[in-house]
Amino acid sequence: MTPAAILVIDDDSLVRWSLAQHLTRRGYRVAAAGSAAEALALVRAVPRPQVVVLDLKLPDMDGLALLEVLRREAAPCPIIVLSAHLTPEVTVEALAKGATFVAEKPFQLDTLCALVQRALEGTAPQPR
Repeated sequence: MTPAAILVIDDDSLVRWSLAQHLTRRGYRVAAAGSAAEALALVRAVPRPQVVVLDLKLPDMDGLALLEVLRREAAPCPIIVLSAHLTPEVTVEALAKGATFVAEKPFQLDTLCALVQRALEGTAPQPR
């Protein structure tokens, strides 16, 4: 069986690298992007990611705006939103725009891996 493809989008190179390394060790195929432009190119590539991990702070586009684009282009791919600046309003908006899960930074790598697994198994809430 082919390993699941995960796309990690984060402008912080250390976070991006750390997530990619941890997910790769768990057996996933991981692509990483540091900007919305890179992410969109990867989402449009073949094979498409099966789960997207998206930080809301990006240099070239607001993460919530990118979430909407990803929802249109990568649907029904689960999207896990990460942010160090979560508020209840941002969480509600991310979920309303189609995030599958929302998690606050800093996070435990094992916790994030569990969210990825839940998303792949379809035990996440379905995007609207």
